[in-house]
Amino acid sequence: MAPSMSASPRAARRRQRGSGRCSSSWSRETHIRGGYSHALPGRASARQVLSTPIDPRIRFAGEACSATEFSTVHGAYKTGVAAARALLG
Repeated sequence: MAPSMSASPRAARRRQRGSGRCSSSWSRETHIRGGYSHALPGRASARQVLSTPIDPRIRFAGEACSATEFSTVHGAYKTGVAAARALLG
């Protein structure tokens, strides 16, 4: 299983020793309070625009970029793997 990733400093401080993982409680993060992506009605196709590379070396990934698994951890993971594979060739 791949390590969890978080931009949260609090989550980084809770890194589990030796596991390569960190955990978070998004609902208690001061600036986040829990969240997920959603598209406005009729605008779900914007996910494709978001996931389009803006440069061969710059790609976006995350649950908001997934056309079918948005708002999920596995959608974020899969788009991250796909972006990494594309960058590595």
